[in-house]
Amino acid sequence: MDTKMPFTYYVVIINDGEGNVGVLQKGRYLNYFSFVNGKNRMRQMLSVGGRPWDEMLDMLIELKVKIVVARHFLPRELAALQQKGIRCFTFDGGTDAAFQALCGGKLTEL
Repeated sequence: MDTKMPFTYYVVIINDGEGNVGVLQKGRYLNYFSFVNGKNRMRQMLSVGGRPWDEMLDMLIELKVKIVVARHFLPRELAALQQKGIRCFTFDGGTDAAFQALCGGKLTEL
């Protein structure tokens, strides 16, 4: 990911509540990052609250998310996200490590 882009964009890393990257549909929290001119300006943890998938998708769109990182995507989730122009990446491990890997261009886009 090019973090030097001269505009604001938003990244979500799904969190399982234990500090690990979780499965999108079963995620308990969203780690929500905003970048402005290539710098991380905000990190916020938002509760998903057991929302159904369609509500979570609406939430991601409302938050203007451009990238989602999760341990696993169901095929319909992946298709719906990509249809909305949201880029998807997978990662096993912790959310901080996922964030660093994304910024370092070490994650492969699905």
